[in-house]
Amino acid sequence: MNKVIILFSLVTLTLAGVLAWFLAGELTAGQEAKQKLVEFEAQAGRLAENKELLAAVSADGDKIEAYFVNNQTLPNLIESLEALASTTSAGLNLTQATVEDQTTGAKLRLELVTTGSFSQVTNYLARLETMPYELVFKQARLSQGAAGEKFTTWQAQISLELLSYHNNDKN
Repeated sequence: MNKVIILFSLVTLTLAGVLAWFLAGELTAGQEAKQKLVEFEAQAGRLAENKELLAAVSADGDKIEAYFVNNQTLPNLIESLEALASTTSAGLNLTQATVEDQTTGAKLRLELVTTGSFSQVTNYLARLETMPYELVFKQARLSQGAAGEKFTTWQAQISLELLSYHNNDKN
């Protein structure tokens, strides 16, 4: 009878161990599934946030595109330079505009001459520097002209490169 009880106890303990092992595996699989579900929900939340961010940026796409000049928008840049001269009451003469395209490293070189009083010319230079383009001043030469009735005329010869230029004629 003792042998039967011992055998019964061993079988019962074995079955309990197998059952515990099986349930532990199921719990682990359930926890993994729950963790994956939490990760998918987090990804879905980030996806929604990214869609909202993309929509916000897309709405400003025209503003962002305005910082880059191409062949079609080059007249707008020149008009901006003229408007800037008008707001500072300085005279402006665009003497040269050339495109330097060393296979997609396009740069637009501009040669400008602005005239006016010292404050008008220097105000134009200061405002030119703050335009929303990637401008590199290659040279700026300031010289004094003849004395007039009201003020002495000053002249600034400016050579600059527009690095935010894209030559869209090239593919």
